[in-house]
Amino acid sequence: MFRFWYRFVFTNTSAVTIGMGAAVYDNEVEPQLNAYMGLIFEDICKQWLFEQAKRNALPFFVSSLGRWWGTNSKTRSQEEIDIMATKNDEALFAECKWSNSDIDADVYYDLRRKSELFHQSKAHFYIMTKNGFSHKLQEEAKSGGITLITVAGMLETVWPAK
Repeated sequence: MFRFWYRFVFTNTSAVTIGMGAAVYDNEVEPQLNAYMGLIFEDICKQWLFEQAKRNALPFFVSSLGRWWGTNSKTRSQEEIDIMATKNDEALFAECKWSNSDIDADVYYDLRRKSELFHQSKAHFYIMTKNGFSHKLQEEAKSGGITLITVAGMLETVWPAK
């Protein structure tokens, strides 16, 4: 709430105060909302994974989750993993995509490639998104080791329907 306030409302307080809230939304908020939500969504995903950890619903005990940035020694390029956790010889790698379109398998392939920078013998992959997944990615997930989760799926695990 505070991030949204300082990002959009505080900088437009005068316009909001005189009744131009809809215009502020149309001109300032809506064009930037997906980019803004991308960063927020990563935090939401991390919180969801911690909730799963509390329920012992992750593949291994996770006490720390975080973003990883580093240099790929083979390509000498910067790499980023949205969320990562390790324990002994296991690792959890997560990619968070706030997107209106379905997430394709190339997101998984890229995450798997980045995971090879680490030397855990067992890798667990989580792809998290606003909406859904391509048929190809769903087929990849059937082979195991990949968890696909949408916002609706996150909400269902936290607040199951009665």
